[in-house]
Amino acid sequence: MVTDRQQISYRRLAKPNAARRHAFACMTYVVTILTVAVMGFAALGEEAQTGKIVGLGAADCGEFLSETATQPLSQKDYLAWAQGYMSALLLTRPPGVDRGLDLMPKSLPLLKQLSFLRDYCVAHPQESFADAVEALYKRLRTEGSRANLNKEDHLNARRS
Repeated sequence: MVTDRQQISYRRLAKPNAARRHAFACMTYVVTILTVAVMGFAALGEEAQTGKIVGLGAADCGEFLSETATQPLSQKDYLAWAQGYMSALLLTRPPGVDRGLDLMPKSLPLLKQLSFLRDYCVAHPQESFADAVEALYKRLRTEGSRANLNKEDHLNARRS
């Protein structure tokens, strides 16, 4: 037979009090933080993994220069690949990074972007075409940011 005293003890075990729930929540929080920290430090020790570039971006700069010299229409294909690659870079940035970046600012239209890629590849023929596109993206970050600032200044001036 179960006494009243034993029933109270079972109830305490079945329903932990607020202090026990708080202690459990704190312990769970600490374990989670430690797990994330350990995983982060482990990742720092590993070499950064990169994906394999495919398509025209896999070509080196020398191939890009050679092909576009003999087949001028291929420039359009390379530029289209570059625009897609830069769009993917832009879309995969963390929130707030490169927000509002213009990949085709008036100061650097497509033909100037193509010239940038060609000049980069002349200076770095052993690098991949994808490296040239990433250098262009970095350039567009400054050009696109300036273009956005100019637009904001223009809008603010109209409001005043």
